[in-house]
Amino acid sequence: MNQNVVYLNIRLRPSFPSLEGKGFLQLMTELVPLYKVPSRETVKLRVDEKYEVLSCAFKEYIRKSDTYCLTYDIWTEQMKNESFMGVTIHFLDNLHLLSGTLRLIELRESHTAAYLGEKLSRLFIEWNVVTDKVFVCITDNDSTMIKMNRNLFGDNKIIPCFAHTINLVVTQAIDKSTEVSSLIIKVSDIVKFIKRSVYASDDLRKKQMEAGTSEGTTKKMILDVKKRWNSCFYMLERFVQLSSFLSEVLLTRPEAPSMVNGSELNNIKEVIELLKSFETVTREISADSYVTVSKIIPLEETSDEENDLDAIVNVPPVTPEDVLNTLKRVKDCKALGPNRVLNNALKTAIRSKPHTFVNLCSTCLAEETFPKRWKLQHLVLLFNQAAT
Repeated sequence: MNQNVVYLNIRLRPSFPSLEGKGFLQLMTELVPLYKVPSRETVKLRVDEKYEVLSCAFKEYIRKSDTYCLTYDIWTEQMKNESFMGVTIHFLDNLHLLSGTLRLIELRESHTAAYLGEKLSRLFIEWNVVTDKVFVCITDNDSTMIKMNRNLFGDNKIIPCFAHTINLVVTQAIDKSTEVSSLIIKVSDIVKFIKRSVYASDDLRKKQMEAGTSEGTTKKMILDVKKRWNSCFYMLERFVQLSSFLSEVLLTRPEAPSMVNGSELNNIKEVIELLKSFETVTREISADSYVTVSKIIPLEETSDEENDLDAIVNVPPVTPEDVLNTLKRVKDCKALGPNRVLNNALKTAIRSKPHTFVNLCSTCLAEETFPKRWKLQHLVLLFNQAAT
């Protein structure tokens, strides 16, 4: 029975209630009246003993393995402002994927490549990890982590985390688009206001219930956290879901930020459609029960190649000056295209009626399509007398 209590403590910690708490003691009294619950010190001792046994067994697995992969990441615990580096190992045992966390290392010095490399080297010795058996290391794109990997394993055993790369692509693309950034800031301000105001949050919940949502299933606002992958997508998605209720809540509060208008809401929906494919890829590649590296190329190929944050903003209209400036780069002495129209004739027509061609170009950009004949060309072989 003590082993079961220890196992329960390991699996449910830190949410597991105190062993000396009234609730747990009452439960054990009802289930097993004659059983005496062990003290916290006894359970802690048993947990340490089980760790020693299991770690020795896992070290033996690592020692017998021919190759393995390593992953590690650094993060900061916000409440205590303490930094840690988590290290995991992955390998096959009779075609079964085995994974384990080697250590959660507390970092007390500056995060230099030399300091991190020293911490890892000591950990490898403790767990029988041989650097020559390391097939690949997967970390984020941080320059310090890349330098540490090169120092330990060389250049041929480094794979930047694909999910982290996707997150960087999305974040940087959003930052470069002022229209999208301003929309996200506006939504974020509304979400922060709802979360800060108890009355606004209660009002939002009541309006959902008045619309037929049962109590306990109402939705709350989600705030974007840049360090959390796809959090921007989840924030915008939830915002659109609750937009009709939010309009009513904000309208009755003078101190509330302005609600987005209809055009902005449509743009937000387009951003969501754009980010949805990235969220799907990130979720698929972040699995831990099967190998995911083989999915990277198929996922890249099946992703929407036309995804572009600039596509959701209004394209500046084409002006006659744009057309005439482009016309200056068109050379006269060029071979005829499939339409058999000379460049001189085309340039004369555009100069005489520039607005006709302005409307044509604007329509093509608005519809995001161009006539197929524009993409055709004739290949003409020319006789070179000097080469004979």
